[in-house]
Amino acid sequence: NTGGTIDHDCRGRTKYLFMKKSLGGLLAHCGHKFIIPKNALPGDINMFVKIDNSSFITIDCGPDGTFGSNVEVYVSYRDADMTGVNVNNLTLAWRSSPTGPWTDIGGVPDAITKLVKALNNHFTQYTISTK
Repeated sequence: NTGGTIDHDCRGRTKYLFMKKSLGGLLAHCGHKFIIPKNALPGDINMFVKIDNSSFITIDCGPDGTFGSNVEVYVSYRDADMTGVNVNNLTLAWRSSPTGPWTDIGGVPDAITKLVKALNNHFTQYTISTK
């Protein structure tokens, strides 16, 4: 939960980027990023990252589907109130539908960059979770 004041409020915002399958690339928005290797995409597509409009750290990467190989997923908690949270216990979770259950995919937190990194092969919703 982001708690109080947000320095760079990105809630409700979406970034689009056309990406070529043969090149892959970086899709980044409001501190969150996806590093997509060459040939991981199903084709040349318009990708997006959408920040949820709630006070929780929830992002959506799309269009929905799977990558041909794992991509690096980085979810930022730079604007979150982490009072009382051991950031070493942070992981990432994903879900395949807006009302489906969250599935923990693990992850590596970085207290300096305030990012949690994991590998995954889904275009889907992501959030930060705890162990």
